[in-house]
Amino acid sequence: MVIGGNVYIMKRGDLFITRPTVFHSVKVIDTKTPYERFVFNFPESFIPAMSKEFFAQARDVYNIPHAHPSALLMEEWKKICQNNDVENIKEVEDYILKAILSLLSEFKTAKEIKPIKSNKLLDEILKYIDERPTEKITVQQLSDLFFMSKSWIVHTFRNQLDISLMDYVNKKRMIYAQTLIASGLTPTQACEQCNFSDYSTFYRQYKKFLSSMPKNDKKTALE
Repeated sequence: MVIGGNVYIMKRGDLFITRPTVFHSVKVIDTKTPYERFVFNFPESFIPAMSKEFFAQARDVYNIPHAHPSALLMEEWKKICQNNDVENIKEVEDYILKAILSLLSEFKTAKEIKPIKSNKLLDEILKYIDERPTEKITVQQLSDLFFMSKSWIVHTFRNQLDISLMDYVNKKRMIYAQTLIASGLTPTQACEQCNFSDYSTFYRQYKKFLSSMPKNDKKTALE
């Protein structure tokens, strides 16, 4: 599991927490061994009050014992999704997820799990890019600013993040554009805010990285 500049070996029961816009991906090392994982996406407003302190200071990863109630609830959620025999499945899923999030509070003092690989410079570069979603950042610019060769930056993005530098930069711009549209801006205004010279390029990038169209997200925001 890659989260920013950190790389972790995933073990049974590991729970990874990634905040909005933080880069994360899974690298499958052994393609012959099957595995499964649960993925939950939820806004900050969904977190129960008793768990807000935990999530405010949460680390990247915690190991949840197989017999822990939160792990058992995840298995129950899996059965519900597979059987789909609950009349209001979304309501039940929300109830189970809130229960799981509440139970995580007791892991505040859990032993820290260290990454097998950590790259502080990469973390700094990612932070720099993340804080400038409207800028056209280049590898030359990063090389000059962080005193690293262009080849090192290009290789590190490809090798550790499985994404090119420019794809990472443009994906961040598109995510920001999506938040602008959700906040009320038109797609054209979002395009201008993100400093694209023409709408056709913006549209192609938006569709490529978000698998959606600006007008559809605008329609959803108005509903």
